[in-house]
Amino acid sequence: MRGDLQPPSLPAKLVLTITLLFLPLSLLRGVDWAFIREPGTVSQLMLDNSVGLHTWGLALIAGNAALLAAYAARQHFPVWCGHGLLWAIYVGISLTTLSSVVDYGAGPGQLVAPLGAVIWHGAIALVMRPLPRRDGSTTGARAGH
Repeated sequence: MRGDLQPPSLPAKLVLTITLLFLPLSLLRGVDWAFIREPGTVSQLMLDNSVGLHTWGLALIAGNAALLAAYAARQHFPVWCGHGLLWAIYVGISLTTLSSVVDYGAGPGQLVAPLGAVIWHGAIALVMRPLPRRDGSTTGARAGH
């Protein structure tokens, strides 16, 4: 029937596990960029010219800290906001990196990590929604799955 399509659901433990596997990568990138002395690639130079590579690094550190704190507090809305915040940061990084690929011939492989993060955090934010579902789950997964 029309209108019966439901978004795919993922078990909350799977979402948490994958997120906790990816966060250290993002956190390390943030620390590297926040404290880097000179940009080493064309993409990093473009990020540095936009708002400053250290600013992007600090944004990643703050976004990761916010998401980790939200998961630790086990509160649905802050977790949703944390994924949304990291999604927005990575959209900015991806657009700036895309500019370096298109305008300066930087390798398109430089887009893989930021676009992967855009897809992951965006998908989780869309599936979670800002408020828990009526059945009490965060992603619509049935109990025991």
